[in-house]
Amino acid sequence: MTEFSAPATASPPAVGHRRLLTLLFVDLSGSTAMAEWMEAEHYATMLAGLRALYERIVPHHGGVIARIQGDGMLAVFGHPEVREDDGRRATEAALELHAAVRSLMPPGLLPAGFVGLTLHSGIHAGVVLVNEGDQMRGRFELLGNAPNIAARLAEAAKADEIIASDESLGLQSQFFETGPRFVLQLRGRATPLAAYRVFGRAAVGRRFEASVRRGLAPFVGRCSELTRLDAALAGALSGRTLWLGLRAGAGVGKTRLTEEFLRRAADQACRIHRGYCESYLSAEPLQPFLQMLRGMASMADAPPELFAAQHSPPGQRADALLALLLALARRTPQLVFIDDLQWADDASLRLLHRLRTGALAQSLPLLLLSASRPQPGMLPGTHDDPAELIELPPLTELEAARAVQQLLPQIDPFIAAEVQRHAGGNPLFIEELCHAAADAGEGLVA
Repeated sequence: MTEFSAPATASPPAVGHRRLLTLLFVDLSGSTAMAEWMEAEHYATMLAGLRALYERIVPHHGGVIARIQGDGMLAVFGHPEVREDDGRRATEAALELHAAVRSLMPPGLLPAGFVGLTLHSGIHAGVVLVNEGDQMRGRFELLGNAPNIAARLAEAAKADEIIASDESLGLQSQFFETGPRFVLQLRGRATPLAAYRVFGRAAVGRRFEASVRRGLAPFVGRCSELTRLDAALAGALSGRTLWLGLRAGAGVGKTRLTEEFLRRAADQACRIHRGYCESYLSAEPLQPFLQMLRGMASMADAPPELFAAQHSPPGQRADALLALLLALARRTPQLVFIDDLQWADDASLRLLHRLRTGALAQSLPLLLLSASRPQPGMLPGTHDDPAELIELPPLTELEAARAVQQLLPQIDPFIAAEVQRHAGGNPLFIEELCHAAADAGEGLVA
């Protein structure tokens, strides 16, 4: 295993910046033994191929390589800007790196019984003091215990194994197939560390789907918001073009509210299209609309515009998608829902506004529904005639109490009060705190 230690330097100490980072430490399994039987030139060629994978895959997932030393690598996620899904990004990067290294074949003659190249990896999150690096220290100098813990997790991992701490995955663990949560005593750490073995990606694309797997908080309250959504749908069914923008912070329940509304709307005489946006820079242009297009693959009595959109070249795809949705609206009322609009690419935003403008011009029955987080300069709001916004507040104390009671029917009243106090009316926090209390079998510490 390659150790990352900060060498002594005569330069004056830098102040640095404290950052909450997710750290990915990867190392080549069995590299010491391979160095004994491989020719030096062949070993150098293998390392070059390994480093090329590091340099391609880590930035693809939004990470930055802090240092490559020998066959090991330390990457950081959350620099220069912390993201809520840094743990997921680091884990996705580790899974892709492991798969890519398994497909590498070292040059030269291979010994009998050689089973291929594998990595072993560790992922941890924590506060790190970040200084600018140099040729000796790498791109960054990372001071603190978190990099050491990531390295120790990699040390504990077997060949082709990924171990991620509970601190790094947290709410993102539902996006992956993992082993049971276990406790690990690491060398150099006084207290045990909870962690997961990560085996692969789960068949979910959104946090809402991940929460469904674990158990959602019951749907409570939101009567006034549902009434406004129902009224908007009634307006679309009567031939109007409307755009409602649902806006709230993370975890407050935008997606849960829209899922409840869409479930009810499924009984109405309209066709529903769904799409969502991802924060990944690698997300495909027009992502939510292409998701809708793929959902129409088995549409009966499809208009000719569907075939045209499915086979349109990239440069004409937005026009083809616009023509398709307008053609469908001329047949029957349409409901178009886009989740996490704050992460939409420019092409998707332009198409959304063109769709609204085109439907208004033709007086078509169309309800556009978007859910987003409040961000400066975010659409809707830059159009001359913006969407009607619905600001979603946290749950009231009574609604939060009902949610806790339904998730944990036998909960002690004191623990229920602690859950409510810590959650602050945020349904996602209520879910996670209730699951934590159920897993621990005891109360939460204030």
